[in-house]
Amino acid sequence: MVPVAQVPLDPVALRLAAGWPAGEHAQRMTGAAPLAPLVQSRLDEVSGSLQAATGGAALCRIDGTGGSAKWLEGRMAALLEVRRLLRRDPQADPGPLLDRWRANREAHLARGTSPAWRDYDDGGVTELEWLLAQGTGPVPAQEGS
Repeated sequence: MVPVAQVPLDPVALRLAAGWPAGEHAQRMTGAAPLAPLVQSRLDEVSGSLQAATGGAALCRIDGTGGSAKWLEGRMAALLEVRRLLRRDPQADPGPLLDRWRANREAHLARGTSPAWRDYDDGGVTELEWLLAQGTGPVPAQEGS
């Protein structure tokens, strides 16, 4: 049995990043829509960064004080939502996802939620804003990093 801390966050993304042959899953993503290859590339990158930031620890075991990990987790969650959306409809507009992420961030700020939630929300919003600009400009970096 593999310890929880060693379970990859997204097995397909990690395998592709490690150079394993692309299976049916990856082939569906790369041909799905103009945005799909960019989403997969971002998932690969963010997954690696998240693995490095957590040392492979399960996200549910992260106490929330490591802002970088929560920010990266938010980015990963937003990207996974876009990937699911594009699988259902390759021509779908992910703009409403950004609207929802922004609304959730505002609601969390209004309630005074923890810094971990703010980092998570900020990561997702930052990634979606960058992605919807079709990856123009520098890759997102966490504020203060």
